[in-house]
Amino acid sequence: MSDSLTGVGAAVLATISWSLAPIAIKQGIKSDTSLVAVTGIRGLAAFLILLPLTVSRIFVCTVDYYDVVLILVSAILVGVSDLFYIEAIKRIGSWRAILIAYQYILIAQILAFLILNEVRGIYAVFFTPLALLGIYVALKDEGSSSKSVSANFLIAYIPAILWGVATVISRYLTFNVDAVLIASLRSFFIAVLFTLLGFKHLHDFK
Repeated sequence: MSDSLTGVGAAVLATISWSLAPIAIKQGIKSDTSLVAVTGIRGLAAFLILLPLTVSRIFVCTVDYYDVVLILVSAILVGVSDLFYIEAIKRIGSWRAILIAYQYILIAQILAFLILNEVRGIYAVFFTPLALLGIYVALKDEGSSSKSVSANFLIAYIPAILWGVATVISRYLTFNVDAVLIASLRSFFIAVLFTLLGFKHLHDFK
């Protein structure tokens, strides 16, 4: 299978999983459930899914210390982003949280242009007005005080920033490291770090 076809397949699977995640979070997470524990469990689930694909790559791919540090940094960024994303879904609902948090795509493209010199990233600037319109639509019918709306916007927008940075880090890593290995190690770090931090709240899932 060609790399381009593999990439398209991976993108489709990612789109499906990302689309279903907000629904699962909204329906399955109780108000008193630890968001840290939820993030750790999500990371563990992702790692277990990726594990069969990772085993064969461990013996043929090399990862140096610098790459591991970058993967760890991206894992922390993604994990913290997930915390805010889940909280945003709980506060303002799935569709509003998605409209705001998924601005990370534009942020990632602009950062890729500035940091990695990917020319296509500059076109993201032209979609900024549309992105701002999406945010306006998401917030205009909130019916809450301006202070509450601002707080909810910030909670939903933090994932956009952190996911954007993490995406650029991952893109940089793919120049030297296998993409599946990156995703697997990142999920592993998220699972370990956030499950340990939320360990005392794991009984919420019983």
